[in-house]
Amino acid sequence: MSQQRRREQLQKIQNSTKEDQDRKRRDELEREFLKCQKRGQMHTNSMMNWINKHQNKADPKAKEMYRYLPEERRKHIELTLLFEKFDNDGSKALDFIEVFRMFTKYGIFITKKELLDFFKVVDQNKDFSLNLQEFKACYLDSAARDIFAKIMKQLIERTQLSEEEINAALNEMNELNNQNISQDQKPIPALPKSFQGVISLLTYLNTRDEIKDKLTSKQVNIYEQINNLKQLIELSNKIDVVQKVEIERKIKIKKSSEDRLNKFKNQLKQIKDRAIQTGQIQAEEELRQKNSAFLITVLPQRRYKYNYKSENKFKKIIPNKQDNQQLPRYSDQKVNQFYEYMNINIPDQLKNINNRIWNKLFENNQQLDIILQKNRKNQLESQRTDRLKQKIKQTLDNLQANFETDFDSEANRKPTLESPQEKQSTQFPNFFTSRNLMSQTSEDFRTAKTSRLPPGSSKLSFH
Repeated sequence: MSQQRRREQLQKIQNSTKEDQDRKRRDELEREFLKCQKRGQMHTNSMMNWINKHQNKADPKAKEMYRYLPEERRKHIELTLLFEKFDNDGSKALDFIEVFRMFTKYGIFITKKELLDFFKVVDQNKDFSLNLQEFKACYLDSAARDIFAKIMKQLIERTQLSEEEINAALNEMNELNNQNISQDQKPIPALPKSFQGVISLLTYLNTRDEIKDKLTSKQVNIYEQINNLKQLIELSNKIDVVQKVEIERKIKIKKSSEDRLNKFKNQLKQIKDRAIQTGQIQAEEELRQKNSAFLITVLPQRRYKYNYKSENKFKKIIPNKQDNQQLPRYSDQKVNQFYEYMNINIPDQLKNINNRIWNKLFENNQQLDIILQKNRKNQLESQRTDRLKQKIKQTLDNLQANFETDFDSEANRKPTLESPQEKQSTQFPNFFTSRNLMSQTSEDFRTAKTSRLPPGSSKLSFH
């Protein structure tokens, strides 16, 4: 029993020394974290480039102080704190189980297959564990960030988990952790997609749990408990930067969608108003056309079309058979509708008188239309006959003038010495080669020269 007690005491002493070392290490990192609030005068690009160039000669503290900006150093300190928090065995490396526990402890239920895919990209030495440099490289490597973003996207799609799936994930975590964890744990409702956001979320939750543990521990005095309570209040009032950005992004998306919806509603309203206006205009136009029979003052002229059967324009012109256009019939219902549309209140006696007048006007318009059609036909026929008479007269005048000119030229011709051939030609004159017969195409003149003279008439010589 005495040896067992000594072993327990030695183990307690070792645990206490380890806790003291961890506490000192954390206090040191927290002090460095508080120092890294603002940029100093040495935080310039030239200084940082010189340190990166001569990093072997420079002091390690100087390298840490001026190789990175304050915000980058704060992020490195957060990563080291988180790394040391989940390094339970003190091997200065996070194996597969510890990384899985780091995510599942705070409700990020990642699967083993997804974590294996992440390890294939991040684990450079292929020892199936992550040291501090590899863990920090996850924060900076673009390929690791892309694969982790894909994993988180798949995880966000599975946010609506059933109770059975949650319990199965918790049981799997219990088997790896060998601890009894409450079954009331639920996944985080809003998860960041990037590795940086997940790390900042885990550090926030980790510090919150540490402050709660300090408050519940009996070894801490009242003043430290008050300070821890203040830190917890300040931490609870602060919203994580990534969560704040995520909330602002969701608010912005919601606002843009609402603006787009309002814009669409306004456009739809404008289209409806325009359609109503055009519909009213069309309705008014239709009503005006329907009631045009009551408002006719002058009938529109009818257009007649003609078919020319041949190219000769002097031949008979045959007009098309025009369809009988029926005018709208009069009805009392239309008149009453017109009165109602125009908001006209007329007594019944005046309505009867007005109806008789409209009937009479309608009959007169029909008769006038018939008379106009007849007059138009007569006018067209008279124009055609006048044109034919004028053309016949013109052709007769031309024939008579040609005949007189030919006769005068032959009578005034002087006699000359004639050769035998000319005598023969005089005995048998050739009318087709004669110089004096210029109008050979005239049928009337040719028949007059070649026709036989009746008995008892004197022979005339044109030569």
